[in-house]
Amino acid sequence: MSFSKWIVATGLILSLVSVSSKAGVIEYSGYSHDDTTNIVSGNGLEWLQWTETLGQSIDSALTSYAPSGWRLATNEEMTELLNSFDLGGSFIGDENISQTINRGLTAGEDDSHNYFTSFFGDTYTAAGGTHPFPDIYESSQAIFGDDSDGDSFYNSFFMHDDFDHHDLGPVGARSILFEDDVSIHDTNVQGGIALVRTIPVPEPGTIPLLLLGLLGLHSARKTIKS
Repeated sequence: MSFSKWIVATGLILSLVSVSSKAGVIEYSGYSHDDTTNIVSGNGLEWLQWTETLGQSIDSALTSYAPSGWRLATNEEMTELLNSFDLGGSFIGDENISQTINRGLTAGEDDSHNYFTSFFGDTYTAAGGTHPFPDIYESSQAIFGDDSDGDSFYNSFFMHDDFDHHDLGPVGARSILFEDDVSIHDTNVQGGIALVRTIPVPEPGTIPLLLLGLLGLHSARKTIKS
C-alpha cells in the first residue's frame, strides 16, 4: 500500500472512532444531550441536567458547581430554551407573572415534551400505586432566574408530559413558568436547579492534528525524493 493510500485509510478509521465516541449524544431542535456527562448543549450554553441538582437550593447548588463555571440560568435564557423546544406555545421572560401552556395529547413517544424530559431529566415520576398510570406521568422541574427586580425571589418551571390515568383518563401535557416566589434557600424535592455555563471554545482535535502530521511527513518524503 502506498503512503498516500495509507493516510486515507488511517483517516477513515480515525473518523469511525470519532463517530462512535458520540454514540451517547442525542440531538433535537438545535440542542444535544450527552448522556455520559448529563450536559445539554445549545445556543452557546451548556445546561446541567436538572436531576444532578435534585432537591437542592440555589445557594447549595452554586456552592457545589460555581467553582466549575456554572451559574443560575436567567429568565431570558430559560424562555429561549423552552421556546426552542416548542412545548405548545411561547413564553416571555417576565419574572413577575405566571404563564401556563396546555397542550393536547400527542401520539407516540417522540414529541417535544418527551425529548425535553429526556434531555433535562425526569425529576419526578408517578406510576402504579392505588391509581395506576397506564401511560406513566413524567415531569421536569427546576428553579432559575436573575432577580432583575431586586426582590430576592426567583422563578421556577414545571412541565409534565401527557399521561393516561386509570381514573382520570388521558391528560395532555402542561408547562408552567411560575412568578418569582422562590428564595435562594428554598428546595423542591421534585426538581433541580437550572445551571448554565458558556460552551468552551474547542481545542484542535487530536485526529485532525494527527492527519495534518501525516500529511506533513508525506510532503517531506516527496521533497527528499525530488
